[in-house]
Amino acid sequence: MVSASLESPVSGHRFSSVVPAKVTSGNKDFELTNMDLAMKLHYIKGVISSIRSGSRFVRSDLKGPMFECLEHYSTVAGRIRRSETGRPFIKCNDGGVRIVEARCDQTVDEWLATARDNDHSLDHMLAYDQVLGPDLGFSPLAFVQFTWFNVGAYRKPFSLKKVDPVGDRWLTSNDSKMNQFGSKDHYDLLNNNLVRGYEMAAQPVNGMTLSTIEADFCVSKVEIAELAKLIADNMVSENGLIEGFLSGDEEKSDFIVYGDNLTFVNLEGTCLIFPSNERDGGNGKIVTMTLPMDQIEKLKNILEKDWNIAN
Repeated sequence: MVSASLESPVSGHRFSSVVPAKVTSGNKDFELTNMDLAMKLHYIKGVISSIRSGSRFVRSDLKGPMFECLEHYSTVAGRIRRSETGRPFIKCNDGGVRIVEARCDQTVDEWLATARDNDHSLDHMLAYDQVLGPDLGFSPLAFVQFTWFNVGAYRKPFSLKKVDPVGDRWLTSNDSKMNQFGSKDHYDLLNNNLVRGYEMAAQPVNGMTLSTIEADFCVSKVEIAELAKLIADNMVSENGLIEGFLSGDEEKSDFIVYGDNLTFVNLEGTCLIFPSNERDGGNGKIVTMTLPMDQIEKLKNILEKDWNIAN
């Protein structure tokens, strides 16, 4: 029998704290009344759902306003202490409120349907189950859990590929030896154009857009013009999807923006196309490729056999 914890659709819990925006002055103490102490074994739990169509909540949307809120309710951010007589009180020491972030692999409708089919509520999974103690001096008085539900159209970005963590050496591991395909004149023209491109982009910008295109036909068997039209008419930006994806559990993961999902063929490398030089009349194109060395010879054979282009 599978335990209930393994069956839970809510997982990936992450913990952090929110403290008052300003330091609570005066080292205040909040005395607990007899009624407070009579209720110390009872906990108040509440679940609030919110659906915002057209966009997704990110962490800053939820945690940001809490800093200023706790400035006015600093008692909630305190910790339990005991007086010399042993009576508990709250020390307003800005210890903070504990934030719990989790994800659910179901949609809200699926969640409600599961609860209905099992004839009981599942809301207890949405309110973190933590009690005060046994170390009262370090136990937060309040836990706030944010649970991100799946959205019916939600998916992982196609344009990102997860890789092994790289740490502080920001370089992807690539065991393939690479080589360039082209003539010396092509390389000279390439270098000149790269210098011009660098000069034009001297000012830093952050306007990169990653997009995907879906095709319902074999892209290797159609004309280039048809592929170009497909790209122009059906390009879908993934920027918003990536922002939301990396605001969750994947925030500390490493990715590369490349791979089979970004190309029409399973080929790793680069392909740059430039206008030909004046000696060729300026009407042609120069193609320079950087590919794994074992792919260079295969490419040369295809160009010579299928296109009658000799190196």
